[in-house]
Amino acid sequence: MIPSLTTFGLSILFGFGPPLVWLTLWLQEDASHPEPRSAVIRTFIIGALMVLPAILLEAILQPYFASNPLLIFSAWAIIEEGLKLCAVLLVYKYFMAPIDEPIDWLIYMITAALGFAALENTLFLIQPFSGDILMEGLVVSNLRFMGATVLHLVASATHGAALGLCFYLSEKFKHRYYILGFTAAVLVHIAFNYFLVIGSQSVISVVSVFAGVWLLLLPLILIFEKIKTLRRGLN
Repeated sequence: MIPSLTTFGLSILFGFGPPLVWLTLWLQEDASHPEPRSAVIRTFIIGALMVLPAILLEAILQPYFASNPLLIFSAWAIIEEGLKLCAVLLVYKYFMAPIDEPIDWLIYMITAALGFAALENTLFLIQPFSGDILMEGLVVSNLRFMGATVLHLVASATHGAALGLCFYLSEKFKHRYYILGFTAAVLVHIAFNYFLVIGSQSVISVVSVFAGVWLLLLPLILIFEKIKTLRRGLN
């Protein structure tokens, strides 16, 4: 059955609403030297569209890894973190997004991640809202906000932080940071999904996993402030 316009409207509202709030908050952190609005919007949209190839690739790989949760979570994490990076690189290369200071990597990676989370949330919410049980949809929306949205933000911010920290380093060191940043983002993603599924029968375990990913925001905020102060030759 095709979902009603009301279902689509609620799914979009609660799917895109929280990520847009998060994006607004993070953009305020770079208010002294804001990125062009057009580049931010394009990054958010392309980040959202990356959900579509992610769904396709994950569906293709699932039959091969379905018997091993750790492998399937690893594959999904690599796909999703790779596609969010691709979103930023596409905007940088084809839409001339200016990445001219270290903090720009963090801003664009976070923007792509929140776009990805927004469309992913929307697709997850269609079924709950289709059941004409508003409360079920609101519960799922809240869980997505508390868990998956923050996961995407933290994972991509970790990657973006690594790219920002090596901004003024030589190419030799940059490659190390590139690998380290992507690996860290993937590991965060794998750990969240794995422990969430393992502990899904226990409310305490689920809350612990959510709390863990929220706690990661604290060091990221400190790193964000550190990266804003980086200057060529002074870092």
